Amino acid sequence: DVEDNTKTTNYNFNSGVKYTTKASLLNLELEPKRFIYSIENNQLIQNNKFDNTDHKNVIGDNIVMLKAIYGVDDDDDGNVDSWTKTKPTDLKKLIGVKIALIARSNLRERANGGACVITTNKDFTWSGGTMDISDLPDWKCYRYRMLQTTVPLRNILFQVRTS
Repeated sequence: DVEDNTKTTNYNFNSGVKYTTKASLLNLELEPKRFIYSIENNQLIQNNKFDNTDHKNVIGDNIVMLKAIYGVDDDDDGNVDSWTKTKPTDLKKLIGVKIALIARSNLRERANGGACVITTNKDFTWSGGTMDISDLPDWKCYRYRMLQTTVPLRNILFQVRTS
């Protein structure tokens, strides 16, 4: 038996799909997840905070910086119209995220003549701006690599309930 739910619910606003009141929702996961990514002790951490408790997983070591910008659909046509550093308050308009991170080698290079000069450029340019590593201790003594990607959010399930 299926319990009758009389509340109106809308899903996937940005998908272009209009669901009817007879639509079915299939749960393809064992439990919902809300991932928050952060850097702690030079490790990229994935934290599932869905139930407001910490479920931390280490994703990568020697990660020193993480940045993101948000792709916003301002006119509801399904395309990114603007990129912003501020998370949109209307998540129905969020349709993509650009992410960049900087990884550092785990080997501190030897100094030549008392000063490290392995890395001389403190700025890493990506599509969201510039990432400055000069606040890192001994930043000139390590080698770095910047990685970036764009993640479309077309398969994200948004749920808004109205009574």
